[in-house]
Amino acid sequence: MIVGAAAANAASVTFNLQDPGGYVGGGTPGTPSGNSLSLTSGGLTANFSAFTISGDTYDGSGVMSGATVAPASSIFRYNNGLGSRGTSGDPQHSIDAVGDVEFVQMSFSDGSGAVNVQLTELIFGWVGGPTTGFTACSSGPDCHVNTGGAFELILDTVDGGIGNGDTRVLSDSLTPGNLNTVLGGWSTDSYSFLSGPALIDSTFGVKAGNDGLPGSWKLRSVTVETIMTPPPPEVIPLPAAAWLLIGGLGSLVALRRRR
Repeated sequence: MIVGAAAANAASVTFNLQDPGGYVGGGTPGTPSGNSLSLTSGGLTANFSAFTISGDTYDGSGVMSGATVAPASSIFRYNNGLGSRGTSGDPQHSIDAVGDVEFVQMSFSDGSGAVNVQLTELIFGWVGGPTTGFTACSSGPDCHVNTGGAFELILDTVDGGIGNGDTRVLSDSLTPGNLNTVLGGWSTDSYSFLSGPALIDSTFGVKAGNDGLPGSWKLRSVTVETIMTPPPPEVIPLPAAAWLLIGGLGSLVALRRRR
């Protein structure tokens, strides 16, 4: 984990998590194999998986302890972005803090293994829901009644996956859905990390929060900057005449010392 100045040499990569055709996991729902989505762009691979978390507390520095983390039942990818069901009986396919608190873990790698990236932007969709029931939408999997846009960002301080010992660096809230468009698609909200300290890691957790209303949202896209290591400076060989000149100067220095 690095929280500091932005990388000078970087290339931007965006992973679009919308899929109008629908996507349910990479295997059997209710198992870890049904809880994974991998996308590759610009030579960078992002793996997204969903988890439930309970008992987590955070000290004054944001370090997590007491948490129990378990794979969610399934991960989903629809027109409004990436979501999950915490358990097989969860009626909502968003990342939410209703009942089981859920989070998305994002891990980045290339052909050689895990790589650090700088997180620059998250775009959320299907944010929150109405605070009162509507005839058209008062219950069911597509109705996130009495939910908001609270979310938290966690960096993988100890490596190996989000859990105890990792650091919560942000707790904030997004703009909830528009009450007048209950059936026509919910609000989106973007969150840029370019104005603050650079958030650099190979693994991040985006967790549903609770600011009085349990958070409920989906991830529409994730943008990161790849960290480019500059090549070593080129060694330019000196011509033979230069070496003769250096040798001659060395001889003069040695002669003056003898005197």
